[in-house]
Amino acid sequence: MGKYKHTKTFKLCMPGIKSNLTMLGSYAVKAISVFSLCQFFCCCSLKSQEVHQSISGFESIRKNSIYLEILGNAAYYSVNYDRIVPLKDKKALFLRFGGNALSESDSSDKICLGLLIEPGILMGGPTSFFETGIGYTYFTRFTDQLYTFTAGYRYQGAKGFVFRATPMYIMNTEKGDVFGNHFWFGISFGYSF
Repeated sequence: MGKYKHTKTFKLCMPGIKSNLTMLGSYAVKAISVFSLCQFFCCCSLKSQEVHQSISGFESIRKNSIYLEILGNAAYYSVNYDRIVPLKDKKALFLRFGGNALSESDSSDKICLGLLIEPGILMGGPTSFFETGIGYTYFTRFTDQLYTFTAGYRYQGAKGFVFRATPMYIMNTEKGDVFGNHFWFGISFGYSF
């Protein structure tokens, strides 16, 4: 009888273990996907340097940008850098890195860093672009992990001014959290060089 109870308890515990393993597998697939996109971007970066810029339609665009995004991928604000890699037919790839620092609500001496990455595509030009990308934001002290799907407008002037208006859908991995799993937006101002 004792052996039967042990087996029954083991069977009851298995669904919880199985769901945790499934959830870990899901996160691993997402992490591998982001890593693969970064690898793809690096390979395309090397290949696209061989393409003459006049073919791509991006002959006068500045390739590096630094900007402040209000709201957006990191929820409240972020400071960002992105690099543009021209392709053919008025298209380009970009890779964006950014971050922010937030103080926890219960104690002002503890700081949470938000780190984000977003690969994406630019289309159009020479100063107005359609921008779309898939981003990931990780917070060091919060359990939230944000996945963003953006599609918006980017103005990048010849003298360096950058303006971005990006509606997005944010997916939050934290179950029951009030932020995430809804539409959001970001507005950015910065400089390209």
